[in-house]
Amino acid sequence: VEQNQDQIYRLKPRENPHVNQWWMCDEGRYGYKHVHSPRRMLQLRRRTESGHQNMDWSELPGELDSQLRQAGHLGALISPHLTVEEIYLLCQYLRGLDDRALLALGPVPVEGQDETFPNGFTIRAEKCPNRRGARAILARMNGTLVTFDDFLKRLDDEALGGLWVAGGYKTDWIEPAPAEQLATVPLLIVQDLFSSPLWDQATYQLPGVAFAERSGSYVNFNDRLQAFDWAVRPPAGAQLDGQLVWQLLGRSGLYQPRAVLDELARAMAYFAPAAGPLPAVGVDLKVNQLANNDVASGV
Repeated sequence: VEQNQDQIYRLKPRENPHVNQWWMCDEGRYGYKHVHSPRRMLQLRRRTESGHQNMDWSELPGELDSQLRQAGHLGALISPHLTVEEIYLLCQYLRGLDDRALLALGPVPVEGQDETFPNGFTIRAEKCPNRRGARAILARMNGTLVTFDDFLKRLDDEALGGLWVAGGYKTDWIEPAPAEQLATVPLLIVQDLFSSPLWDQATYQLPGVAFAERSGSYVNFNDRLQAFDWAVRPPAGAQLDGQLVWQLLGRSGLYQPRAVLDELARAMAYFAPAAGPLPAVGVDLKVNQLANNDVASGV
C-alpha cells in the first residue's frame, strides 16, 4: 500500500509464488477507494428514547460489557472481512459471557464467476479476504458452521437478548427485510464502515476500520494464511475491532495480533502451522492433517 500522510495513492502486488506470483488484477489494484469515502461512519453513537446520541470511545467498553452481561442469550454475525485474530477474540469474549452464544458467518459477497487465466492466476468471484479463516473458527466453536441464512431461520427460536454484528463490508450487504428481523433483538451492536438499514436501527453504532487500517492475518481460498501490518491510520472516530474486544477481555496495553495468533495456534489444530515467526509468503494450513477435523463441516 503506497501512501502519504494516511492517504492511499496506489496498491501494488506483493510477490508470492504460492498465490499470485507477481500478478495483480485491476480490481485489486484500484480496490481501495472506499477507504477514503466521505460516506464512512465516523461517530460512535448509542440509541436513546430521543434518538441516537454521540458518545466517547472511553465510555464504551465498560457500558457495553455491562449491557451484554445483562442481555441474556447472545449471538454474533461475523464478517469475512475481519482478520482471524479479531474473529477469535470476539468469539472468545462472547462465549465467555454466554457459553451458548450463537456464532454465525455473515453474508459472503459473490460477484459473477471465477475467471482463470492461462498461467493459473484466478480472479475470484468471492469478494472477501477471509471466508476460510472465519469458517474454521466458527465451525470449531459451534461444532458446525452456522451461515447467515441459518442464523435468520433460527433467530426466533433462539430468543436472543443481545446481538453483535461485525461488518466491515465495503459495499451494501444487507436488505431491509433481514435488517428488520435482526433489529428485533433488544440489544443490537453494529460495527461497520457505512450506514445500512441495520446500522440505522442499532442500539450501539460502532464505526469500524477498513483493510488498510488493520493488522493481522487472512486465510485465502486455498488455506494459506498471510499476515500484514496496517498501512494507514484509521480516520478520527473509527476504532479497530480488535482493540475494542481486547479491552473488553480486560487485556492491558495495545491490541497485539501476533499474540492472539499464537494463542489461536495453540487452541485450534487448523491454525497450528501459524505458530511462531511467519514467512513473507505465509503458511499453508493444510500441512497439518488434523485441520480436517476442525473445518470438515465448513468445507
